[in-house]
Amino acid sequence: MSSLKPARSVINLTGWSPPTDYIAKGEPLFDTLTSTAEDLRRELQQQRITSVQIIREYYRSIVQFNGYLNAIYELAPGALAEAERLDNLRADGVVLGAFHGIPILLKDNIATDASLGLGTCAGGIALIGSVPKKNASIVEKLVDAGAIILGKATMSEYGDFKSMTNRSGWSAAAGQAQNPYVTGGDDPQDGLGGHSSTGGSSSGSAVAVTAGLSPISIGTETQGSLIVPAVRAALYTIKVGQGIIPGDGIFPISHRFDTAGPMAKSVKDIADLLTVLVDSHSTTVPEGGYSSAMCGSDGWKDLTIGTLDPDDWLASEMMIKPVAEATAQIKHETLSAYKIIQGLAKSYHQKVPLPSAESFNINGEDAFLNILLGDFPSDCNRYLAGLESSRVRSLQELVEWNRANGAVALPHGCDSQDILEHALKSKYTDEEFSKFLNHVQSIGTKFDDVFERYGLDVVIGPTDCLLGMFSAVKAAPIVNLPLAYLDYNGRPISLLAAAPRHKEATLIKLMSAFEATFPPRKPPAAFRQRIV
Repeated sequence: MSSLKPARSVINLTGWSPPTDYIAKGEPLFDTLTSTAEDLRRELQQQRITSVQIIREYYRSIVQFNGYLNAIYELAPGALAEAERLDNLRADGVVLGAFHGIPILLKDNIATDASLGLGTCAGGIALIGSVPKKNASIVEKLVDAGAIILGKATMSEYGDFKSMTNRSGWSAAAGQAQNPYVTGGDDPQDGLGGHSSTGGSSSGSAVAVTAGLSPISIGTETQGSLIVPAVRAALYTIKVGQGIIPGDGIFPISHRFDTAGPMAKSVKDIADLLTVLVDSHSTTVPEGGYSSAMCGSDGWKDLTIGTLDPDDWLASEMMIKPVAEATAQIKHETLSAYKIIQGLAKSYHQKVPLPSAESFNINGEDAFLNILLGDFPSDCNRYLAGLESSRVRSLQELVEWNRANGAVALPHGCDSQDILEHALKSKYTDEEFSKFLNHVQSIGTKFDDVFERYGLDVVIGPTDCLLGMFSAVKAAPIVNLPLAYLDYNGRPISLLAAAPRHKEATLIKLMSAFEATFPPRKPPAAFRQRIV
């Protein structure tokens, strides 16, 4: 039975670990905790550092901290050799792209072929050892831009689509990831996505970047899986409108809503990654790339902004166990930020009337969830059937395999796969499924109506709110804006901002204005002091 789940090292890595002579020694050449990809690019261009040295420094941080954080699932054995190859190209005057010689982590639901020496299991034991036929298109885009694939990040199992009772950041393959801002670790008593949580499902992608294990990463989202972990890690991210970043080669939930996206410590890194990832045939990319939309604090004067009332838009008690002190601070920080934005924006409208997330329910049923349950079986089957090799080839086989190997796939305390089983049994008629689709689209039109009624460019809401539901339904972009840190336990809080479809550049402008106006994000204090 143990052979089904490969042993993990003391630093929580599956498979290859860097040998001692691969790891940086002596005084660090740069601070992995604070350095951005832009910082590293500048150092490389000015020949003050090499890509080999960059990889060695991140190996040092990974060896020190991944054992506790559990953010990285496995490392690519050839990353250092690739760094050397890219250094040689640079020495010959050849630079492949914006991320030449810079490492990046991929969420472990993004397919990589055998040449990288990495698996793709989406956090599930059943998919360990499965082999994709080729890299996902976004991996090819990153490699073409010169990025070094450092490894795979841990994630909530199957994109948080295995069980309603599993914690965010947990998977059978990797266990529980930890939030580096929160002392005392993940607390199962504070709700499925409580104040101690990493958020999910792109948990490791976020934790690794904020804790200095990688400068940048790629996650994915159906609804919330980029935004929520970015909130908890005080990172910038953007969930783009579905369809403008290629989605092939990614373990799916729903083809209607799934998308990949970048995570980083700076807006410039987000803009540059977005320029690489987006299919320019699917949307209009600004001339000069998305970074050309960055105007700093001058951007405010071009933006008409509406805000959501934090009294009505806090996270549900089912997800986060209420803490009065934390709730009061979230409201205070949100309203204080709104006041600053009101004084800077071209025009400002408070308490814009967007329906609550509960409006997506119909006759007591969650219409959005039912769409996911209806899409997942065929989308999952298509992905599994397309693998070069796999233990399981369908959702039916996946569910049965988990039952037969419950000791590892359904361990004590996390022994449910109720979402997978529900999806397997969800045999909606065309009429029933159309009812769900029509309902969410009718609610989604109210998102468009608010923008039209007030002439808005952006709608902003408080941390952990479900603004992302509208973003998902309308295939519209949404971003995270790191704002403050709870006195209660240190976790970061944010503002969330959404714009209409194909307005990613507007949100980059907003992010740039926000970054130039509000205090800089803080790295995790425990890691700043080198204390775990």
